[in-house]
Amino acid sequence: MTGLGPFIEKMMTSKEAERCIAASCEIAGKAARYVSVAPPLPDPLLRGLSAIGIEKLYSHQAAAIESVRQGRDIVVVTSTASGKSLCYNLPILESLLFDPSGKAVLMFPTKALSYDQQAALQGLVASEPELSGRVVSGVYDGDTPSHARRKVRERANVLITNPDMLHQGILPHHSRWAGLFSGLRFVVLDELHTYRGIFGSNVANVIRRLQRICEQYGAKPQFICCSATINNPKELASRLTGRPVDLIDDDGAPQSKRHFIIWNAPPVDANGLIRPTRAGQAERLISELMSADVQTIAFTRTRMGAEILSKNIKARLEKQKSPLADRVKPYRGGYLAEKRRRTESDLMKRKLLAVVSTSALQLGVDIGSLQGCVIVGYPGTIAGTWQQAGRAGRKQGASLAILVAGADPVDQYIAQNPSYIFDRNPEDAVIDPMNPYILTQHICCAAMERPLREEDEAFFGPMFRSIVKLLSDCQKLKRIGETWFWSTDEYPSGQAGLRTVSGKKLTIQAWDMTHSGDVVGEIDAASVPFIAHPEAVYLHEGETFLVAHVDYGRGIVTVQQEDVGYFTTPVVSTSIDLKETYEKKELRGLTIAWTSVSVTSQTTGYMRRRFSTFENLGTYEVSLEPVILDTVATYIMIDESLRDALALENLPAVGGIVGLKNLLSVVVPLIAMCDRLDIGIVLDSENLGEQAIFVFDRFDGGLGFSERVMDRIEEVLAMCLKVVCGCPCKRGCPSCVGIADPSTESPVLPESMQSKRKSATRRLLELALDE
Repeated sequence: MTGLGPFIEKMMTSKEAERCIAASCEIAGKAARYVSVAPPLPDPLLRGLSAIGIEKLYSHQAAAIESVRQGRDIVVVTSTASGKSLCYNLPILESLLFDPSGKAVLMFPTKALSYDQQAALQGLVASEPELSGRVVSGVYDGDTPSHARRKVRERANVLITNPDMLHQGILPHHSRWAGLFSGLRFVVLDELHTYRGIFGSNVANVIRRLQRICEQYGAKPQFICCSATINNPKELASRLTGRPVDLIDDDGAPQSKRHFIIWNAPPVDANGLIRPTRAGQAERLISELMSADVQTIAFTRTRMGAEILSKNIKARLEKQKSPLADRVKPYRGGYLAEKRRRTESDLMKRKLLAVVSTSALQLGVDIGSLQGCVIVGYPGTIAGTWQQAGRAGRKQGASLAILVAGADPVDQYIAQNPSYIFDRNPEDAVIDPMNPYILTQHICCAAMERPLREEDEAFFGPMFRSIVKLLSDCQKLKRIGETWFWSTDEYPSGQAGLRTVSGKKLTIQAWDMTHSGDVVGEIDAASVPFIAHPEAVYLHEGETFLVAHVDYGRGIVTVQQEDVGYFTTPVVSTSIDLKETYEKKELRGLTIAWTSVSVTSQTTGYMRRRFSTFENLGTYEVSLEPVILDTVATYIMIDESLRDALALENLPAVGGIVGLKNLLSVVVPLIAMCDRLDIGIVLDSENLGEQAIFVFDRFDGGLGFSERVMDRIEEVLAMCLKVVCGCPCKRGCPSCVGIADPSTESPVLPESMQSKRKSATRRLLELALDE
């Protein structure tokens, strides 16, 4: 039998389920709650809604319309597929019916979502002449053909774009968009929860620049924000827009039954140290879902992971001589627009039965009748987990989400503590618009868009004047009277990226027997030394390319197609230099301090790993320039009193701090609501004369992640203790305090001390927490 129901029944009653299912829950469906709008929507809108099968509005949709009518800025927070788009489309269309001169800007974080939402808007207006005659929508992003851009600019009264295009292609040329800015009534920020970390901090400054330009044209638009569930949506919306907002979170949408399983295959060795890879487990589960005719989306954390998993699923099905082998594809950022649109279309038409994606398809794109979702490793946040799980079951049918855990310590924490996912509230989304590095970039952009005046401090905050002085001293600004003018021929918006520290991107070109300079993707410059260095393997649509040359000047990475059976991972050395201590405190034998640091990272080599087994095929040296990062960090150092207490119990202090370092890699991302790649953790003895753990933000100037470690240190340490006490291993394993690896750890401990690492770490934490 095929179908989701029989698949779930077979899975839950199998012998394997007893070994591999760490936890499961069933979330019951709920009925819709409808509310009427007073006064009713105009007749043309009611007819347009009826044409697409909508006769009544959910409670949150009605509340949003009424708040917008009253001129309030709002943020709507409801479940996935709850009709949030009508919370902004209906007020905008109603306004255009009464005032055709008005304009709206709809911003989405991804191109895929922009095109999906334009199709939804067109579907609403197309059947009603009074709407179709007044509403002209257009997508303006990096994929918009050059011949269509002028038409969109001159005709569209509902402009659909993304923050990157607003930043680089619209605000710097605002005079060409005078008609838009002078009539701008609404700005929509959809998928608000994605605007966190460096991306959110940049977008907050883009919004300030937008408001500054609107002021020049006499407009003050309303903000309508929509978000998946996070813990601080009102705070986030207010920090992004710089305004107070009303929260609308009374979700009236119906919800279908959802099944959620945490899959954790047991160790395969006698010592309990080696687990099956999560990619291998996901490969089998997805293949079985496809064979049961369950259309499935899988999420991986990296582009390479998406490529490798898709390639291995296809190979598995080919080995089984299954006709389904060609019905699985990868999907990720870096693909050209035509490839992305084709994959989205094939999903909608069920030509594809499975897609393996990065977070590029995590957002609210309607991609058809998906019933299954396989999440390959914990995504990093509770909010992100439920967002990915919500990609399945969008058509009111039942759905299944499987979170596949691996040996990764964070995965194991989730598998051992499933209530963290099932019972805990989602995290706060953290941004820092006042990061001096980010703020300086956007003040440069603002100066080029419109000369600066002292009144602009209202947009950019108390550091505005000191940054303007700094830019004047380095001759990027020239003061004439009370006004500062941009005085160089640089294009600051082109140099400042929103999603990475470095705004520069490099084009990846293939040159070989079958490719003659074909563009196969793009990559940000900051990632090149780590994943696109010479001799690295670049994966594209399941094909392997070897990097032959990197030309930063021309912005080109040259690759050649080679059919190799391996992928590459970098070997990176990291050193840290303590600059200044901002705050320090003592905690029962520990010294904790928040500091400024300089971090030097250098790719010194790379490992080749076999696709099918992840076996290490060898390590090879490369010589690349170091990358230097000026950021902030929290350090944790064991004091002499705690060392003596451990020594009295014959436990090695060094083993305890090495174990604590490993535990922090589990806990800090959970506390700070950040990706594991947003922070770095190193063990260092050069700066303080003793071993200390440094937790640093991987962004110039920092974004507040390491500061949260300082502020919530007892909560961090308590969670570390919970991990080490809950792990079933006896001497330490990769899922708790780690295991001995003389090639990467310093100092190398004698075997007698290595065997006590777990005990030392546990006792260290108990003493520090007074337990």
